[in-house]
Amino acid sequence: MELGAAVLCRYRTVEMRLSLLSQDNLNNLIQVSDF
Repeated sequence: MELGAAVLCRYRTVEMRLSLLSQDNLNNLIQVSDF
């Protein structure tokens, strides 16, 4: 059970990082298109 929880926690942190990265990329694209 503990191992599964650790894997799930890691997966969630990776998922959050990916979503943050994608949001940053979208913001950068929007800023570039504004110029």
